[in-house]
Amino acid sequence: MSKLEEASINNDNKRKEALLENHLQINISPEYYNRLTIGDSIIKLSGDDNRYYIKQNGESWQEDLGAFLRSKLNDDSIYK
Repeated sequence: MSKLEEASINNDNKRKEALLENHLQINISPEYYNRLTIGDSIIKLSGDDNRYYIKQNGESWQEDLGAFLRSKLNDDSIYK
């Protein structure tokens, strides 16, 4: 993994990205981006809403990529 950082259009917030070994470039929330270092692993299994982060020292955590969408789909107020 390589870490990339690109300035946004208004330059107030920066978009955090990582370049994976398979040459796929993904967006990462700043919270997780700042915890990662070069050589850590990012895994996203097909059909799974979670992205798994594994540091070289064995520490790991997961990010639920579908939580926001599920909360909107389950919110009855959007139909009222």
